[in-house]
Amino acid sequence: MRLEDSSNANLAYDVESDEATGFHIKEVPGGEANTRANRFTIAKTTGDVGIGTAVPDRKLEIQAHGTQRLTIAKGTGKVGVGTNTPASLLTITASCALAATAAPRFRRSPRPTGWISRTTKA
Repeated sequence: MRLEDSSNANLAYDVESDEATGFHIKEVPGGEANTRANRFTIAKTTGDVGIGTAVPDRKLEIQAHGTQRLTIAKGTGKVGVGTNTPASLLTITASCALAATAAPRFRRSPRPTGWISRTTKA
C-alpha cells in the first residue's frame, strides 16, 4: 500500500507485509520505487523492531545514517545509547554524551510529577 503527499507526489511511504521478512514502512522520495529507504520494521521470526534498519537484531534497534543510536538487548533488557552492547541497565557512550550546558531530566516511577536532578537521591 502506498501513502502519498496529497499536494504532489514528491514524498510517499510504502507499507508492506513480506512473507519472508515481516512488516516494513519505507520512505519513497519523489515516488521513485528504486530509491526506497527503510524507516520501520517488525521482523517476522523474532518480532524485533527496527527504526532506520531493515534487519533489527535486538528487541528495539534505532539507527540513523547507519549508526547505532539506541538498543534494548534481548534477554537482559539492558538499554544502550550509542552502543549495541550495553554493559549496565543503562549504558551511554561518550560519543552520545550530553552537552556541557545540558542537564539530564528523568521522571521517577511511579511518581508522575517532579524531575530527578543530578543531586536527587533515589
